[in-house]
Amino acid sequence: MDKLDALLGPLNPSRQAASTAPSARRIVVFHAEGEKGSAVAREFIAVHAWRVRGLVRRHSEVSDVLCGIQVEVRTVDWDLPASFVGHVESADVVFLTSDVRAIHRALTLPEPDRTNTAREAAARQLAHACQACKRAGVDRVVVCAEAGEDVTAVERAASKWTVIRASAPFSAVLDWLRPAGSVGADSSPDRSGAVAPRSLADADASAHAHADASAPAESWVLNAPLPADTPIPGYAAELTGKYVLAAATAKGRYDCKEIEAVSQVLTPTELAGLFTSLSGKAVSAAPVLVKGGYRPDPKASKRVVSEQWDFTQWALQSAELKKLLGF
Repeated sequence: MDKLDALLGPLNPSRQAASTAPSARRIVVFHAEGEKGSAVAREFIAVHAWRVRGLVRRHSEVSDVLCGIQVEVRTVDWDLPASFVGHVESADVVFLTSDVRAIHRALTLPEPDRTNTAREAAARQLAHACQACKRAGVDRVVVCAEAGEDVTAVERAASKWTVIRASAPFSAVLDWLRPAGSVGADSSPDRSGAVAPRSLADADASAHAHADASAPAESWVLNAPLPADTPIPGYAAELTGKYVLAAATAKGRYDCKEIEAVSQVLTPTELAGLFTSLSGKAVSAAPVLVKGGYRPDPKASKRVVSEQWDFTQWALQSAELKKLLGF
């Protein structure tokens, strides 16, 4: 049956019947064009027993793909709650996450004002979404939040809520990779309180460095914002939908609780070693002059979502990483 479904995709009559049946439950996915939101939309479509509505800032290649698998895509303005209030009124479950990186890219302020403003705007948008859920009487809200992100508004959004405390997505390391000798690649910044995310501007600088390279470099630096021996918890954001599905279908097991999403804990030195092993390129971890970090237990996440990818599994299916390092 799985092979037939993979072959027919959205044309599978059983999938069409399930997605339009009166008894099908509905999930509304905020930021469905993002890495986490699109993963949630795909997971719930694959289950067949859900109707999925994806809210996006604007149409894109990702939203076109979601339309192709029968996600109801709607464009909204995150700063205008009136544009999305009506879309959550019939929802059984609403998935929320912030879009701080997209906001950051749209700003022209100097750092650190640019990063701080982006985070404040993302928090404000999340609060608006929570208020809309409360007014609409949504039964269950699931939010994916980073460590330290304030999600107190979620507790007032619905009687049943779950917070997924997401560790760093494995894809974040793409922001840290720089060709050796490029701007910022070999610096040793003093980052006090380094367990906090680095400035979002670093991601933009990394993207420019990657774009300027006409061919994959033979030598790279992993310019992580932490000392080379600091454990960094991570997970595959592509599996976010499985956490949301567990929260939505576990019959109260995760109601009004936080669950942690972490598949593997690696230091920058260990990450650099994996990159070298996978790509055959020389990858070293840049030194950082602070200490910190913690080591959570990935077994707790495995009890929520049994399917977990370690970093190597994620890397081997990452088209972007393969293109970047040329392997």
